[in-house]
Amino acid sequence: MLKEQSITQWNMLCSQHVFPFATHTSAQSIDIIKQHINTEPNAEVSLPSQHSKYTSFSSDIPLVAALVWHPELVEHCLNQGAVVPKNSQQWHADLLDVWILGTKHKTQSEIQMRASDFVHSLLLLRDAGYYFAEYKDPNSKNDRNRRLSFLHAMLWRLDANAYPEVLFSESVKHNIPVSEDFLTDINYLRKKVSNLCDQVEHYVLSSVIQQSVDQNKSAKRTSKL
Repeated sequence: MLKEQSITQWNMLCSQHVFPFATHTSAQSIDIIKQHINTEPNAEVSLPSQHSKYTSFSSDIPLVAALVWHPELVEHCLNQGAVVPKNSQQWHADLLDVWILGTKHKTQSEIQMRASDFVHSLLLLRDAGYYFAEYKDPNSKNDRNRRLSFLHAMLWRLDANAYPEVLFSESVKHNIPVSEDFLTDINYLRKKVSNLCDQVEHYVLSSVIQQSVDQNKSAKRTSKL
């Protein structure tokens, strides 16, 4: 009962001061949420439209994950002791749900303006110990225990309406890892997310060119020696 009351309270606070995600939150609203975080940094909250086809199987998600459009609030949660797992497919799904709901009814230019805030929060979670790369338990011989990287999960979860190319582009700028499986699987989804495919091709080409430039610089330094 206490947990249900807490979630209800947080739902009311977030609906008033935080949601929808991709809009600017006032300084007063930030202060109000921070005051409540001080007493309950590990609270859970229900996302709006939690029964839509876009959301994960979990109806309640950690507050720190629900706030990722607002890095100032994520940082405050972490500073107050919010618990972050090392790696979790459910957290991958929760974070992507927040992205999806934040992009609904927004233009690409609006999302591009705020994408850096979202990824800033991802970096804060990474600094707190969350693992965005592909993960496999080193003590397990069962490959089914392998957990997808965050961007690989994004590939299968987001459709074109959620602007996955914007999230991908901003993520790789800040070294959110791209797994080899991602680069393989993107070929199967060209019709579904054509803009993302174009962005990935640009990423791969840029990486190859940069690698060639680095090798040439290294070769010149060696020849001078």
